[in-house]
Amino acid sequence: MDLFQAARENHFGSQLPHFAEIGRNCREASQDEFVHVGFVVGNDAYVGACGKAGGGYLAGKNIVRDCMQDPAIRTFLEKTMFEEIIPTLDLPRDEVEGFAASVIDRFDNPYIDHQLLDIALNSASKWKARVMPSLTEFVKRQGKLPKRLTFSLAAFIAFYHKGERDGVEYAVRDDQWVLDFFAAHKADDNRTLAAAVVNDERLWDGALAKIEGLEAAVTAALDRIDEVGIYEAMKECAE
Repeated sequence: MDLFQAARENHFGSQLPHFAEIGRNCREASQDEFVHVGFVVGNDAYVGACGKAGGGYLAGKNIVRDCMQDPAIRTFLEKTMFEEIIPTLDLPRDEVEGFAASVIDRFDNPYIDHQLLDIALNSASKWKARVMPSLTEFVKRQGKLPKRLTFSLAAFIAFYHKGERDGVEYAVRDDQWVLDFFAAHKADDNRTLAAAVVNDERLWDGALAKIEGLEAAVTAALDRIDEVGIYEAMKECAE
C-alpha cells in the first residue's frame, strides 16, 4: 500500500496539503500502521512542530508557507520531525523519513495559503490528540524530554495566554471550557501557569502530570519566550 494513499483515505488530509500524487511505496504492512504513520508524521509536524500554529503566529507569521520560508523555523520543524517524532515510530526509518521529507515540501506549496489562525482552531484537543502521544512516547523510549515538542506545549500556552501580537488582539477559538480555563489563569506568572496547564486533568487526562521535569521545562520555555520573544526562543531551541 502507498503511504500517501493511506494518509489521504483516512481523511486527515483536510488539515494537510494533498499527498496522493507524490506516490512513494513502502514495505508491506497493515493499513492501520500506514495510517498511523501518516497521521503522526503529518499532523504532529503541522500542529506541533513550530510550537503549534499559534506559536508560528506569535513569531510573526501568518501562513504555513511563511514558516517554511524562514530558515530558523524550517530548521525547528525539520529537527522536530526527524529527531523527536520519527524516533517514536516502529516502521523502517528510511521509509518514514521519505514521507516526512515530502510532507515538508508540501507545506511549502506556493499555491495554498494555510492560515495559521485557522489551523490554531481547537488547539487544545489537537495538541492532545496529535502531539502529546509523540511526546509521551519519546519520554518512554529515550528517558528524557524532547525539547522541541516540549517547546511546542509552551508555545501553545503562550498563544492562549497572551491573546495579542504586536499590540493587536487576536481571537483564540476553542471550546468554551478551554477558554474559561485560560481566562481563569490570565494573571498567573509563568510557573503558576505552567503548573496549572500541565497538571490539568481535563486537558490531558493526567498524562502530562506524570512526566518528570515537564512542568519545569515548560516554565523555562515560557520565561525564555518572555525574555527574547518566541521567534528567538524558537531559534535557540532549533540549535
